[in-house]
Amino acid sequence: MSRPGVLVIRVQFANFETEANYDRVNVYNATRGFQTSYSDDLGMFWIGWVAGDTFEVRFISDGDGNY
Repeated sequence: MSRPGVLVIRVQFANFETEANYDRVNVYNATRGFQTSYSDDLGMFWIGWVAGDTFEVRFISDGDGNY
C-alpha cells in the first residue's frame, strides 16, 4: 500500500481474525524490512505506524483450518 509523499503510514482493519498462533499477518516497510506481526481475533484495529510512504501486508497461514 502506498500514499506518495507521506512520512508515516498505517491502515485500519475493519475486522481482523486469524487462527491464533498459527496464522498471522506480517507488516513490512518500503524496503521489505519486517515491522510487526498480528494474530488472533483483534476485531477492528489500526496497525502501528510504519515510517515512509509505502508498506506491505502479507497473510501467512499454516494451511490448516478454515477462517
